[in-house]
Amino acid sequence: MKKRVRSQVTIFIIIGIFIILIAVTAGLFLIKDNRVVRQFINRNSVSSEVMPVYEFFNDCGNQRAIDAIRIVGLQGGYVDLPKNYIITKFSSVSYGYYLGKNTLPSKQMIQNEISSYIHATVPFCIENESLHDFKVNVREISVNTTINLKDVQVSLFIPISATKDNKTYKLDEFYYYEIPSRLGDMLNVANNIVNREVKDPKNIPLSYMADTDYNVLSMSADNDTIVYAIVDVSNKSTPGGIGYSFVFANKFE
Repeated sequence: MKKRVRSQVTIFIIIGIFIILIAVTAGLFLIKDNRVVRQFINRNSVSSEVMPVYEFFNDCGNQRAIDAIRIVGLQGGYVDLPKNYIITKFSSVSYGYYLGKNTLPSKQMIQNEISSYIHATVPFCIENESLHDFKVNVREISVNTTINLKDVQVSLFIPISATKDNKTYKLDEFYYYEIPSRLGDMLNVANNIVNREVKDPKNIPLSYMADTDYNVLSMSADNDTIVYAIVDVSNKSTPGGIGYSFVFANKFE
């Protein structure tokens, strides 16, 4: 009787282990595309000799992403300003409304602006003196940016050759960032403000502005131009640890 009980317990243990293995395998399958997991895998695939280079470019890419997000916020969605913009005391700001039309850039356009900035500036990271022990060559990088309601996700591929003590290391790595910024939601608010003014020019939608999750400020730049600043006062948008704003201008006839 005791042997039978032991056999049953052994079977249950084996079944339990089998179920756990299935659950773990399924869990790994479900999270294999998670950015944090992929970043962890990438980091652990880098040799210790070249880890300082990896860490440096990881930090540099993150800072370039933060810089780009802050610039598009201050300039109405652009890094490279379009033909029509206004110079204020704080920054040069593109028009979201221009002579009766909604001229705000689309989310895709802003994503491209962020990616282009990162693509253009990351190669200059090699000029930093902290890399003096390595001779670094950066080949053609690629960047993909996705603006969400609560964050901005950046995927950055940097192919690097790093040489030290006559030994060359190949470091072709992906870097992933999730920057806390409600840029996507702010863009929706900006479009709602502009579309209301398209229907009713020069009528500032104060009731709508008061009902948003932001502090929306409006300032007269001149007789026919109003500058709007959508400010996140909730601390949910803090790229680089600093509060975030999306600014644009509306020009009337």
